[in-house]
Amino acid sequence: MLQISLKKILLIFGFILIVAVIGFLIYYLFFTSAGQITLPTAPTEEEISGQALGGLPAKDLAKLSEKKMAEQFAAEKKITKVAAPTGAKPDSIAKGGITAVKTLSFDLTPSFRVTKTGGLYSYDANSGAFYKITAAGDKELLTDKIYKNVKNITWANNDNQAVLEFPDGSNILFNFQTGQQTTLPKSWQDFSFSPAGDKIVFKDMDPNPEYSWLAIANPDGSGQKYIDNMGDKANNVLPNWSPNGQVVALFKSSGTGITTKIQMVGQNQENFQAFDAKGLGFKYDWSPAGDKILYGTYNPVENMDPCLYIVNASPTTVGYNHKKINLKTWVNKCTFGDNDTAYCAVPKELPDYAGTTPEIADSIPDYVYKIDLTTGMTSFIAEPEYNYTIDKMTVSPDGEYLYFVDKQTNTLHSIQLK
Repeated sequence: MLQISLKKILLIFGFILIVAVIGFLIYYLFFTSAGQITLPTAPTEEEISGQALGGLPAKDLAKLSEKKMAEQFAAEKKITKVAAPTGAKPDSIAKGGITAVKTLSFDLTPSFRVTKTGGLYSYDANSGAFYKITAAGDKELLTDKIYKNVKNITWANNDNQAVLEFPDGSNILFNFQTGQQTTLPKSWQDFSFSPAGDKIVFKDMDPNPEYSWLAIANPDGSGQKYIDNMGDKANNVLPNWSPNGQVVALFKSSGTGITTKIQMVGQNQENFQAFDAKGLGFKYDWSPAGDKILYGTYNPVENMDPCLYIVNASPTTVGYNHKKINLKTWVNKCTFGDNDTAYCAVPKELPDYAGTTPEIADSIPDYVYKIDLTTGMTSFIAEPEYNYTIDKMTVSPDGEYLYFVDKQTNTLHSIQLK
């Protein structure tokens, strides 16, 4: 009997101990600060405002690296310009602020040329007529000949002739001094005049690639000289006679995957030194002296943005002084002021990967920058007073005016530089 009583006592004591432990745990979990459950609270004003920074919560934004943050806010810091005071007129001369623009022609002007004497030759796509335009905007017919639906015009450096290309493949050489026209073969494409205007270089695009050649000839088509067989690589041949007369075309071939090897081609098959362009989609223009090339590319290292570079290109210094220009734009939106100065129209904003699709910027207005080609330094010089998308630019011989065509309207305008 005594043994049974002891067992009952032990059981009762164990039960009391278990109840005490459970009670203590309940008290600890629900009634002490160490064990309290924290419910979610509404975001503070600081947290809400933090989400405006790139669309990220402040706590996530803090995790971004310095490099990523710099990239995210670069668009806000890359433009330095002087805003016109409220109610003030735009500057008449480009000096880093909102700048007046003069309209020289309201006609459709897909092509124009600034002559050596500072005059303007233009083609009116509506009427098919060629005009001479003065700096004041006065127009007079350059010739009484009418050419409708010209697709492309290549002007000679001597200002007295041009090759007109038509949608059906027809080509005409027209002399503005004599009024004479000469029909050139339909298989000839991508013309460029020699510095003196006494020769042309072109691609003879025979349907059979074995007979597809880079060639030169007199402007009237006589005196043909075939330089190099292009085979199936015709798209990689870029005719453009250098101002010093030494190079007639560039040939681009594969490089390292993110570079393009550029070979210079002389009219006598000279074996000039090649250089590696930094990127893909290579397009270029010669400096006035023909000793430099300004070119544009895109590459994955630069997020496929349009990039500009300047590089020496005379036969003895090819590839030297290779510099990146810190502007995101295309080379066809640039022009040379002189051998050491260029001007570029730069879109006010660009989406990622824009370098592969230039047409994405066809409706984006531009700023205008000046480039010192000896140092690669850039300076903001003008924000046109209206939202112009600049397509083609040329500087007058005296450096006083910058002429351009608006991409959206194909109308001709000017900005005074000095």
